Amino acid sequence: MNKYFLIQNENIYKIFIVMFFLWFLSYFLLLFIFTFIVAIYFWLFRKKRNDLDEKKMLDANTVVSPTNGTLESIETSSDVKRLTIKMGLFRNYCLYMPVNGEVSNFQTDDKLNQRSLAIKTIGKKSVVMNFFARIPKTSGKVLLRTGDRGSLGATVGYLPFGGKVVIEIPSDSEILVKKSDKVKAYSTFLATFKDDDE
Repeated sequence: MNKYFLIQNENIYKIFIVMFFLWFLSYFLLLFIFTFIVAIYFWLFRKKRNDLDEKKMLDANTVVSPTNGTLESIETSSDVKRLTIKMGLFRNYCLYMPVNGEVSNFQTDDKLNQRSLAIKTIGKKSVVMNFFARIPKTSGKVLLRTGDRGSLGATVGYLPFGGKVVIEIPSDSEILVKKSDKVKAYSTFLATFKDDDE
C-alpha cells in the first residue's frame, strides 16, 4: 500500500509540473498573439513619413496620390476625369490630402459604404475624393469636415482593409499616369491642373 501510494504521489508531482509548464507556455503564447495583433494594427494604420520641405516646392496645380495601390481605371466625361485607385488588402490604410485646399463638402452613404470629400484647392480648382470600403460596415474614418483646411499630404482618414479611392478632377487636367500603374501615397504625381492663364 505504501509503495503504491508513493508512486501515485510521484505521478501527481509530474502532472503538476506538466500543467504548470503548459500554463506558463499558454501565458507567453497569449502574450505573443496580443503583441502580434497590436503590431499588425499599428503597421496597417501607420502614417507615411513625408518630406514636407521637398513638397513645399510643388505648385498649386499638382495632384498626388492619396494612398498606395494600383490605378484601376481612368475615365473622362465632359466635366471631370475620374481616377480609380484600388488599395491593397494588407497595405497602409491611411488616406492623405492629394492637394492643398479646403474641404467644401463632406457626405456619407452607409448603404454604399462610401465617404465623399470635396476639396477646393488654393487655385480654386475642385477635387472630389470618394472612398469605397472593400468590406461592408467598414466604411472608414474621415478626420476632416466641411471648412477644414489641409496641406498636401495631411492625413484625411483611414480605410480599414482597403477598398477603392475615386478621385474626380477637372476635365482639362493633364493625367500623368496610366492604367495599371502602381501609385504611392504622397509620392506619385497623378495629374496637373490647367493654368487659368493659358
